[in-house]
Amino acid sequence: MNAGRLPVQAGFAALCSLSLLVSEYAQAEDLGTVQSGGTASTLAPALGENPPGHSASAFRLQQQQVETLAGPGGANADAALGFLPGVSYNAPDALNLANVQSANKGLRVRGETAQHGAGDLLAGVPLIAGFSGPGQWLVDQEDLRSVTLYAGAVPPFLTAAGTIAGVVDSDLLWPQAKSSWLLRQSIGSNWFSRSFLRWDSGLLPGGSSLFISGSFTRADAWRGNGYTPAGRGNVALAWQLPCTSGRLRLFYVHDDYRSDNYRPLTFAQSQDLARFGELGYNATPTSDPRSAEAAWYQGYNRQYFRDDALLLLWLQRLGRLGTVQLEPYGMKETGWYQRGLVQGTQPLVQRTDIDTWRWGLRLQWEKSLGPWRWQAGYWHDEKIAPHPATNSVLYAPTTGGGLRFLRWSLLSAPTRAERYDSLFAEQSWQSGALALTIGGRYLWDRLPSLQAYATSGVTADSLDPALAQAQPVAPLSVTGRTLGAFLPYLGFRWLLSEDWLLRANAGSNVASPGYDLWPAYQANVAAFRAAGLSIQSLWDAQRLQRSDQGDLALRWANDSGFVEVLGYYGIFHNKSVAVFDPLSQLLYPQNVGDGASFGASISGGWRFAAHWQIAGNGNYTRSIFRRDFRSLGGRTLAVAGLQTPDTPLWTGNFLLRYEKEDWRASLAGRYLGRRWADSLHQEPVPAYFLADLNAGHRWRWERQELDLDVWLYNLFDRRAIGFVNTGGLTVDTGANFYPLSARTLALTVTWRYR
Repeated sequence: MNAGRLPVQAGFAALCSLSLLVSEYAQAEDLGTVQSGGTASTLAPALGENPPGHSASAFRLQQQQVETLAGPGGANADAALGFLPGVSYNAPDALNLANVQSANKGLRVRGETAQHGAGDLLAGVPLIAGFSGPGQWLVDQEDLRSVTLYAGAVPPFLTAAGTIAGVVDSDLLWPQAKSSWLLRQSIGSNWFSRSFLRWDSGLLPGGSSLFISGSFTRADAWRGNGYTPAGRGNVALAWQLPCTSGRLRLFYVHDDYRSDNYRPLTFAQSQDLARFGELGYNATPTSDPRSAEAAWYQGYNRQYFRDDALLLLWLQRLGRLGTVQLEPYGMKETGWYQRGLVQGTQPLVQRTDIDTWRWGLRLQWEKSLGPWRWQAGYWHDEKIAPHPATNSVLYAPTTGGGLRFLRWSLLSAPTRAERYDSLFAEQSWQSGALALTIGGRYLWDRLPSLQAYATSGVTADSLDPALAQAQPVAPLSVTGRTLGAFLPYLGFRWLLSEDWLLRANAGSNVASPGYDLWPAYQANVAAFRAAGLSIQSLWDAQRLQRSDQGDLALRWANDSGFVEVLGYYGIFHNKSVAVFDPLSQLLYPQNVGDGASFGASISGGWRFAAHWQIAGNGNYTRSIFRRDFRSLGGRTLAVAGLQTPDTPLWTGNFLLRYEKEDWRASLAGRYLGRRWADSLHQEPVPAYFLADLNAGHRWRWERQELDLDVWLYNLFDRRAIGFVNTGGLTVDTGANFYPLSARTLALTVTWRYR
């Protein structure tokens, strides 16, 4: 027998065995989540709601809540997720549309960050996960019905490649049954402008329906020069056809994004925001292209991306046999990053080209019978990802803002895509006040294969011609092997009384290895070879990042509000960290990090008057490494027990909302406690409190509505460091710092016709 199959067989055998222990004659009822009813149910929970029937720690924000919390930028729902328990979010700009060249996009869940949004799903499939550019913000907020964050142990049916930092599942707002128009225009500070238009056809002959939407957004940079974005154009099309035994849905979206970059601050500059708080790149090139200042010309620091994605969902009802859903999908992202840098005293401009794609399919079967509910399926996904970085070309600045090609510092290309395969199964039983869910999935991750090329003699500065000129170097290339892991899940809900609910869950999560090993090796080939270390041997030593996580929550609710207390833990294995190797005398990424996290949150919401509601949460997050590491020269990094970078111990959020007839107003506040940008706690980042104000009015006619909304970000014009671009193990001023955006005003007019 193949020993590699034993965990799969043992795991799924356990699922079948447990089902025999419970009586098939037990009676079921939906326990829900003890949510408010009566008059209070007409006002949705202000800071997210628990989806009914879930034992997982899931928090859902409806479209209106996302728009209130995320602001008028219109494309990045992560900003709204930052108000949820145990979550922190920071962005370089008020519109949440500035894309930073980094695996860290500003969202942290219990101290963990998903590399390139590896846990992002759209309509249940990982269409947008793991991409480098703003493709993670592919869909306009008006085209989303809701966004759900799953924290802690992730249920098996959520087929994301990376689940350690949670899963974000965005649900599309499919074509509506009645014909309608939605026109929205926003303007604001720094010449911000966003236009959005959506048309729903209503029911067409034959019973189908469709929507077409489009938007365009631009804004000046709030600090420095340039435009962020210079233009974000989006076009989406959705079509659906229901029938007596099923449903067919199709969704296509195109996104075009170009933007200047924000200049990051050093730690020293971050300590003097009165002087450097509005520092940006230079509007004009320097007169001396050989000076270090030449690298900081805005024209050298920009980016461009284009995304196209297609999703098909076919649902077929099989009568007593249940329901089957097939979801094939595909996406392509092309573009480039360009940035200035200084090596020694020499100014350089680096460009990295992005040409990535993915395709996959998800097949799921679901059936309910009395107290039982079963889900099972298969997921397949292949992608050429933007990580690891496979190419980098260097230029020298010239007079007048020009560029002169120097060399390729990294030239390689994937020869075989990374591939995921997963089998998953989940079984739920519910009777009276008790519900139990057990399941698991097995994930296979075949690592990508990469071909290295010699850069000498290459004269072309475009990627495809350069690869055609270059010679492959077999000893510096790798063939990916397949890694696997079984990820169990157990969930429990108990309705203690009409007002009290106890829920718990435990399970394992996973993430792909850290791929930064590839560029690190290619940049230090001689030292690695002298130590007898081949890239293939190091590639074969890569391991899946794993975690074992669990939650316990107690919730009380009545018609006026709720209170929930939640505690959690997490043990992490094989985290990717850059540590010292005494054999090669080099510092490079390895999957050797062991960590832990634990914490608690208390959340509540209360409707204390007919038209007033207040909601909030307070959170304590402890995220640490469990052992010390070695750095350059073998120096011991005493990081065991220290809080990981960019993870505040204390956070808090609140939302005060008023709503009466056609008037509405809300005040949102976020507190982010003290953080550290480095692992040794030499670079503190002070705490800050941020408040946003929103107010609006609606005019109604027979078939039309007109809304006017005013949005004020950073109400008190707080000066502080927000987004910190840092890794899990960071020393020697390796972080970049981005100040909070100054006070920003925006006005939005929305017209609806039905």
